[in-house]
Amino acid sequence: MAVTITGLKTPPVLHIFNRRFTLRLAILLLFLLIVCVSNLWKIFTLDISEEVVMTNDDEEEKFRTTSRNCQPKHNVLFLKTHKTGSSTLTNILNRYGDIHNLTFALPQDGLYNFYWPLPFEKSFIKDMQGKQPNILCHHARWNKNPMKELMALDSVFITILRNPVTQFESTFSYMGFAHLFGIETGRDSIEAFITDPNGIMAKFANSSLAENVFPYLNLLKNGQVFDLGLASIHFHDDEKVNMAIDEIAANFNLVLLMEYFDESLVLLANEACWDVRDVVYFKLNQRKSADKEDKFSNELVEKIRLWNRADVLLYDYFNKTFWNQIKKLGSAFKDITMKF
Repeated sequence: MAVTITGLKTPPVLHIFNRRFTLRLAILLLFLLIVCVSNLWKIFTLDISEEVVMTNDDEEEKFRTTSRNCQPKHNVLFLKTHKTGSSTLTNILNRYGDIHNLTFALPQDGLYNFYWPLPFEKSFIKDMQGKQPNILCHHARWNKNPMKELMALDSVFITILRNPVTQFESTFSYMGFAHLFGIETGRDSIEAFITDPNGIMAKFANSSLAENVFPYLNLLKNGQVFDLGLASIHFHDDEKVNMAIDEIAANFNLVLLMEYFDESLVLLANEACWDVRDVVYFKLNQRKSADKEDKFSNELVEKIRLWNRADVLLYDYFNKTFWNQIKKLGSAFKDITMKF
């Protein structure tokens, strides 16, 4: 029998999503979201800070060249020699001084050197207003007493040398001596000059140009040992030359070599307790490859060496001390070079 049910209405709808409930639910969800984000942020920042500390330690160790106990030395006198890669080294020192807010000894206004070729005097520097300089790195001619008096007792004294044959060729080309002397340009001009240097210079001395370029003629023979204080009248006196070398050896912490520039920077970083980042560099004042003289005949090389005999004695001496200093570093030298 079929039963028919009538009179029932449609079941009522539960209005759970009314405005009041929705607002409360939104507030609850927002609170939960804030709590979650806050906890995640704490965890995230904690991990990052720990990672930064570890990374900084690792980075410092990565670039370190000496033990943790040594203190970086901020006082440096660089005797800047001519055509030896010295501009690149000067740039390194300028950058280091700027980063560490150090005080530079500067030439008088309008000058770019300390009255070179005169021997250095303290009066040659710009007024320091009572301060003692940390760094001196412009062209100056070595003069022991005033330079020692100017710089702090813990100063590092450095200079740089170059093979006298290539240094002479570079100087001859850079200074335009071939044009001044009226001889052919290129390699033949050096050979023409070195065949009769005294005769060519004697003729030039009587020309109208001689007075204007006279200071730079000091670079034409034994220019490196001249920069390091030896008077030209002593170039042919081996005893005087050796005395000058002894004085340099006694007063300079490092004599670097252009031919081994990267190795030189390892020695500098180690001596001054700097890290690798302090001595990275771009080469400055470098000629194009096409302007360089790649080879000379053995006969021409010997003539150049004879003309620059004092420079040869100087370079040979410090070439030996250079490698002795590297040898003293032992395995540490290799470890440091791997960081470059």
